[in-house]
Amino acid sequence: MSQTASPAPRRFYAHNRDDGRHSGHVVDGDDFHDAALLFAEQWAAADPAEVSVIVKDCESGEEQCFVVHLDEGDAEPC
Repeated sequence: MSQTASPAPRRFYAHNRDDGRHSGHVVDGDDFHDAALLFAEQWAAADPAEVSVIVKDCESGEEQCFVVHLDEGDAEPC
């Protein structure tokens, strides 16, 4: 029986929308949403309770924006 390998995580550059691009970090995630949550968990301040995160795919250059609700651990598009 063969196992199906999960796809390798993608590399994203994420930053707080209000702090600018120079405050960002490279994050390995499954998708944009996952990268936004991982960034917020690691580097966002707990106050305020939500943060806007810009996530850029390091390979394609595509960007997406998410509002991450830190108290709920969820995100939605900006």
